[in-house]
Amino acid sequence: MNNYVLYRKWRPKSFSDLVGQTAIRKTLVNAISQNRIAHAYLFSGPRGTGKTSTARILAKAINCKTENIEDRLICNTCENCTDINSSNSLDLIEIDAASNRGIDEIRSIRDKSNYSPSKSLYKVYVLDEAHMLTKDASNALLKTLEEPPPHVIFILATTEADKMEPTILSRCQRFDFKKIDNNDIFQRLEQIANDEKVNISESAIKRIAEISEGSLRDAESFLEQAILSNDEEYIDINQINTILGITDSKQIELLQESILTGNINQTIQLINNSVSNNTSIKQLHNSLIISLRETLITQASTSNDKERILHMAKCLKILVNLDFSKSLNHTSSLEIAAIEASMLKENEDYIPSKVIINEAPIKTLENTANQTPENSIEEIIETEKPNIVVPNENILKDMHSETDNQEKIETIAEQNTEVPNENIIKSDSWQSIIEKFAKIKGERFAIGALLRDCREASIDNEKLYLSFASNSNQERFIGELEHGRIKLDLIESISKTFQISTLKEIVYNDSEKKNNSNNNSVNLSVMKALNWGGQIIEEEVQNDE
Repeated sequence: MNNYVLYRKWRPKSFSDLVGQTAIRKTLVNAISQNRIAHAYLFSGPRGTGKTSTARILAKAINCKTENIEDRLICNTCENCTDINSSNSLDLIEIDAASNRGIDEIRSIRDKSNYSPSKSLYKVYVLDEAHMLTKDASNALLKTLEEPPPHVIFILATTEADKMEPTILSRCQRFDFKKIDNNDIFQRLEQIANDEKVNISESAIKRIAEISEGSLRDAESFLEQAILSNDEEYIDINQINTILGITDSKQIELLQESILTGNINQTIQLINNSVSNNTSIKQLHNSLIISLRETLITQASTSNDKERILHMAKCLKILVNLDFSKSLNHTSSLEIAAIEASMLKENEDYIPSKVIINEAPIKTLENTANQTPENSIEEIIETEKPNIVVPNENILKDMHSETDNQEKIETIAEQNTEVPNENIIKSDSWQSIIEKFAKIKGERFAIGALLRDCREASIDNEKLYLSFASNSNQERFIGELEHGRIKLDLIESISKTFQISTLKEIVYNDSEKKNNSNNNSVNLSVMKALNWGGQIIEEEVQNDE
């Protein structure tokens, strides 16, 4: 009995079976044909795009015992090929770096790699999710990765190459796997359905390809789920939507139209209906983004209505920026984003005005041909003057008061941006400064260790104010900054991290800042009161005593 799931049963066994990734396939085939095999490879890309499958195929290609016939690199019949296909090869070692991420595991790999292969020409190590390796483990792998034994090849697979150490990346030949095109996924699923004798409509296969988001493994899993969940002989798109919890395309179109037209009630109702039908909120969100994006591209290429195109772009931006990882209730998050996008239409239609201008029809010289030039010109000038309705005194007073308050708010805001008085000691940016200087040692002490003793750190124009919990550590810190470029490097790093280009000096015990803080700080409640129409009648400086 073959109990393999579809994605394992239909895993590619040769380069010709790989779906998509044409450039990668061609490069590896040429490298093997010309016997120019690298000692270390890095396969990076989204899930389900063929990274691990390509690693296994590469391992078979370099260890296949059958001579190449008609450009066939893999026979899938020799002992080495069959052992790899059945996961019984002793010379193909697949390691999950997420659970074997420590330095001890890497040292074990480094020691065992010195032994010769048991049957094959090469011993191949495949480290899956290599970005999960600790920094110490990555450093332990460096020397072996740079100059491995001649019979060893390392293949690192990862979905997040940006998290890996640069020293690891520079020692590998890198291949970036792309998301598989929907048409390629459709053709593969159609082939699987025909061979598995599954009666499924083309629209249902296209729907599976769309929701798989470029992952062939996910698409094959969705297809198998549809096969197992269906009691009838025929599978159509409605059954796919029900089984996988996907909203119908018509409902997506209605939801999109209700958002674009600003119909908030209908928007909320459609979302609630989808939730009632056990639709996945993430799938609904993703389908809405795809539909709106396609509509936006179509409108941008065929329509001249720039206002509508801009409105659609703003709605799409709100939906794309929705992050479910920071939400406790996905349904509420999607509803809030949909309401915010729907209200864009109402805000764009509303044009506030306090001075109403009624433009009278303009006369031209053509309409005054029978009049004298002097009279016609005078009438044209008179009719071109707009009819201005002057507001009453209360409106003017409100406008004047609002203008004065706005100027005061802008002045206060400028002062506040110039003198940020808040304590930055608990910010993530300050912690990154400490971590960066933890490895930098002065004449006697590590700079990062001394910075950890700061109880307050703040920036005031050109000065960085530091207050240490211990006077002895402050003296040590001052002494260490006098050696080499440590002080300049610290000021430069803080300036870049907090984006302050005027920072030039470090002041201790923040005595000077306390004297000036009352003159520069602004009460947040005062700013809010001004924003709501209040006025500053009298200013009074309060002492701390």
